[in-house]
Amino acid sequence: MSIIAGSKIDGVKGIIIWDPIVNGKQYLDELKHLHMQWLEGSFAKSQIRPKGKDYDEILGFVLTDSLKEELENLNLLKLRQKPADYILIVESRQVASNSLLKEHLDSIGVNLQYKHISSPKVWVKVKENDENSNGLVPIKILQFIVSWISERFS
Repeated sequence: MSIIAGSKIDGVKGIIIWDPIVNGKQYLDELKHLHMQWLEGSFAKSQIRPKGKDYDEILGFVLTDSLKEELENLNLLKLRQKPADYILIVESRQVASNSLLKEHLDSIGVNLQYKHISSPKVWVKVKENDENSNGLVPIKILQFIVSWISERFS
C-alpha cells in the first residue's frame, strides 16, 4: 500500500516493495487456493468463512470484508503518478505480473531496481528435510534491502 500512498503525495524518495501484490483480486484467489491446500489433511472443515462469522479466514488470519474489498480493488498497473524517486522491487519468487509492473513503473519515470532473491516459503507446508525451509527469516533479502537503503540514502 506504500506505493499507492506515494503516488498521492510529492517528495517520497524511496519505496521498497517486497513480493508486490500487483493485482489484488488475483492475489486473493491465490490465497484462497493456498488456504484450501493448507486445510487438506487437517481436521478442520474446508471453508473460507467460518460458520456464523462475518469475516473470512485465510491461512489462520482474519480477512475482514473491508480489507477484502480494498484488496479486490488493488491494481498497481493503474498508477498514473510516480510514487517515489527510487523503487526497489524484491522478489522471492518470480511472478509474471511483476514484469508488467516493472514496465509500468518505468513508463511513469521511476528509477527502478529489481532483484530476485530465493527465499524460504513462509506460509505453505513444506516437506521434511527440505533445505529451503530451514528458517523463516529471509536473511539474504533483509541484507540486500539494508544495503540498498544505505547506498541511496546515507
